[in-house]
Amino acid sequence: MKVKDRRLIIYLLIPIFGLMAFSSFKKDYFEVSKQLDIFASLFKELNIYYVDDIQPDELIHEAINSMLETLDPYTTYMTEEESEDFKVHTSGEYAGIGASIRNIDNEVVIVQTYEGFAAHKSGLRAGDVIIGIDNNNMENKDSDEVSSLLKGSIGSETLIKVKRSNAEFPLSVKLKREKIIIKAVPFFGMVNKDVGYIVLNSFSNKANLEVSSAYDKLKKQGMKYLILDFRGNPGGLLSQAVSVSNLFLPKNTFVVETKGRIKDWNKKYHTRQKAKDLEIPIVILTNYGTASASEIVAGAFQDLDRAVIMGDRTYGKGLVQQPRSLTYGTQLKITIAKYYIPSGRSIQARDYFDRNEDGSVRVIPDSLKVTYKTNSGRIVYDGGGIEPDVNIDIDDLTKFSENLISEGILFNYSVKYCNSTEGPVDLNTFELSESDYNNFKNYVSASEVVFESELEIKLEELVLLAKEEDIYQELEYAISDLELMIEKENNNLFVRNDAQIKRLLSLSIVNNDHFERGRYLYNINRDKVISKASLLLQNQNEYNSILSNNTN
Repeated sequence: MKVKDRRLIIYLLIPIFGLMAFSSFKKDYFEVSKQLDIFASLFKELNIYYVDDIQPDELIHEAINSMLETLDPYTTYMTEEESEDFKVHTSGEYAGIGASIRNIDNEVVIVQTYEGFAAHKSGLRAGDVIIGIDNNNMENKDSDEVSSLLKGSIGSETLIKVKRSNAEFPLSVKLKREKIIIKAVPFFGMVNKDVGYIVLNSFSNKANLEVSSAYDKLKKQGMKYLILDFRGNPGGLLSQAVSVSNLFLPKNTFVVETKGRIKDWNKKYHTRQKAKDLEIPIVILTNYGTASASEIVAGAFQDLDRAVIMGDRTYGKGLVQQPRSLTYGTQLKITIAKYYIPSGRSIQARDYFDRNEDGSVRVIPDSLKVTYKTNSGRIVYDGGGIEPDVNIDIDDLTKFSENLISEGILFNYSVKYCNSTEGPVDLNTFELSESDYNNFKNYVSASEVVFESELEIKLEELVLLAKEEDIYQELEYAISDLELMIEKENNNLFVRNDAQIKRLLSLSIVNNDHFERGRYLYNINRDKVISKASLLLQNQNEYNSILSNNTN
């Protein structure tokens, strides 16, 4: 089928489905029925008379996705398989072998095994390339296809064949699938004798229980102050956001309100139980990856002056989704409401419902943001995520570092390093030596990956623009000079990124040897944001002055 014909059908579908999305079914029943009848007739004619065979499922799937793209990125159609993956995300549970995989250099590689689960117990490890599952060849397969075969019913057996870099022949391992629990709290521990630290990665359905359990254990170790780490937490269940808040807020405290088109979805959520601790000083760590449910908790604690928010501005997702079951096991995850935290503000940063004339999404400018006040009278703003009380400049990943990660080079070298050393590295003493780091730089130089810097990308755009405007000849010498300067700068990529790359490589090596928990243990006293949070908590005069109105 020609691309232009496919697009024509998509354009025909968009207003039909768009009508369904934005109108009341009861009110516009005739119009909806009419448009659906037109569409059914159109599709029937296509299916019978179009010159080439069409794939109805592909065409409909593309039409649905194109329609939903005109709404917001969180309203999505899920196939039966995708619906199962969504259940895993919200429940944190599935049946499998307990390993994370990804495609690297056209191979499906185990990048992490989960400590204590089947893959780990059977001897599989990071860096193993999966080449067979139950006598099925897995070479040149996509990671999604391999992942679906690794999953199955609890107790069922599977035979996995892998190749290992330091092994002469492939290895075959038989193991039993088991219930895999992805913890919402992957780590908790003491920063020092007084400061406890809890990482919350998601708001899955046991988040409040895991945070509560971690708190109890840290309290027994003498915890007087608490750091809650929400960095990179994409959110999850709204109910869990309220339940986690309830651990540290009084009973009947208003946490969040949702407002939608359907009156039944207009609700105010209050804490229902007696709090676990109303007195412990708390710092919540945030960054750009902190979104949705995690922003509800961070925003509520800020509005109620219950915690100091530290780090970087959050993502700004103030929309609520609900899964709606469709036929044949499919689902529609649909935005049903906006949420508002105790001060009355929405933290939604992008306006998907009133776009620019060209269809692009509007980012709410600072000039249009409305001021609100916390309980103590501190000024806060809507429309741009949660602005921390204490901003800390975060070392964002450079383009070079991102390339080292996305191309698998950093991971591959860390596996090579671990395979070449006797025993795991010591978490207390391990530091990457200059010799090891030089070996890594040589490894990168020998790779066939071409690294394109941001400057090179921008220069290419400039050249194209100059040619389009027919002024390239006038700028040719200047562009040549820029190319030479950029080449010189590229030769200094490692010099300018040394600290960041060393940190990333060290964490990757530690993760391979000591799993996820080991990485957190290694990093807990090396992370500057955790260190600053710890210092603030132990200086209660400064902590209290931030939460009061004295700083305004």
